[in-house]
Amino acid sequence: MMGLLLVLIVVDVLAFWGLWYVMFKDWDDFVESFRHILTPDIVSIFRHDSVDVEWSEFKGLLWLLLCLSLVVSEYFLFFR
Repeated sequence: MMGLLLVLIVVDVLAFWGLWYVMFKDWDDFVESFRHILTPDIVSIFRHDSVDVEWSEFKGLLWLLLCLSLVVSEYFLFFR
C-alpha cells in the first residue's frame, strides 16, 4: 500500500510538471496567472485589463482543475 502511494505521488508530480510545461511559458507566466485569479474582477475592470487577463485566469484555473481531477480520480480508482 505504501509503495503504491509513493508511486502515485511520483506520477502526480511528473504529471503536474508536464501540464505546467505545456500550459505556461515560464515561472513568471505561472505567477501572473495566479495573481490574476486572486485579483477581484472589479479591480481588473478599473485597471482596463484586456482579454489576456481572462486567458491567463483560464489557464491557471484549468491547470488547477486538471491536477485536482487527477488526484481525485486516483483516489477513486485505487483507494475506494
